[in-house]
Amino acid sequence: MRHGWSLLALAGLMVCAAGCGSQPPGGAAHRPSSLTGAGRPSLAGKPAPLASPAPAGPFLIDLTWISDRRGWALAAAPCATGLCPRLASTRDGGHTWQMLPDPPVRVPYGLGNCPPVACVSHLRFATPAVGYLFGPALYQTSDGGRAWQRVPGRPVEALEPSAGTVVRVVYDHGGCPGPCDRVVQETTAGSGAWHTLLGIPAASGGYSAAAQLIRQGTATMYLPLYGHIAGGGPSAHALIFSSADGGQTWQQHPDPCGGTGRSEHDAIGMAAAPGGFAAIMDR
Repeated sequence: MRHGWSLLALAGLMVCAAGCGSQPPGGAAHRPSSLTGAGRPSLAGKPAPLASPAPAGPFLIDLTWISDRRGWALAAAPCATGLCPRLASTRDGGHTWQMLPDPPVRVPYGLGNCPPVACVSHLRFATPAVGYLFGPALYQTSDGGRAWQRVPGRPVEALEPSAGTVVRVVYDHGGCPGPCDRVVQETTAGSGAWHTLLGIPAASGGYSAAAQLIRQGTATMYLPLYGHIAGGGPSAHALIFSSADGGQTWQQHPDPCGGTGRSEHDAIGMAAAPGGFAAIMDR
């Protein structure tokens, strides 16, 4: 399998640069850690696949940071019902962790055992107090993760906070083959009033298998819609939407490294970089 990195200028030329790698640049949001489920979390371990057979021990699901010292970790531990969530926070850059009460959610394991209204697989904090558990359900905390309340609404595929605001991608239903009729919405951190920034019709990427949301400050954001690489269709190229004005207007870009036939390369990951650029990994 070939992997490469591309650079996408928000308002400039898209250039494909070959290379090797499996980690996005930066890495501040991917610090290694795991939760033991009892006592102080350890800092050894890595994510495990969410599939049968059952994992032998706890494993990390997601990390979120609001500074280089303040962060939270979501993990899963085997329990009588399959997998149970574990939550912890750090104030010293991950050197020590403090366990928080288990959130009232389920985490995915195997097939069909995670109710959509309670199932989450991602964690983000916008401020020291306001945080979100999502994917596809949405839960919100206003006290740093000690208590969580479910937020009713459409399933949430992606969510990213930045500078006091929160942007999310919600969808109507699945099976196109991915989530269908996506809508990009924004709110102030902690508020329950969301307003629409972008609606994505099926004709312009509504049938993509997965969406990702990347933000740089309050103004710049990217929304790549990844193709279904196992679908056997003519191509699995990504479609990328970008905005430089906080979601007021959007530009649509083709996959910057998308070839055809034997030379086809499809974007499978994207990460923000300083200066209005983003790095894209292809396969």
